Amino acid sequence: MLHPLLMALLAFWLLPVDPFWAKIAVVCAALPLGATAFVLAQRYKLLEAETSTGAVVSTSASVVTVSLVMAFFATR
Repeated sequence: MLHPLLMALLAFWLLPVDPFWAKIAVVCAALPLGATAFVLAQRYKLLEAETSTGAVVSTSASVVTVSLVMAFFATR
């Protein structure tokens, strides 16, 4: 929840960003951890368990964050 909120603060109030692109930035901030982090961790055999746990947790949390962000923007 913190990442999309920080992005909204930056995109809507602190930086001169078009409102359309600001909404896209906030939605992207609500998305889960990308697969690239896990692929790199596996390739270099570094923090594989932590990265996969982060992917599971962020994907689970994104069910809530993406839904809330999309619902918020649908009403505006």
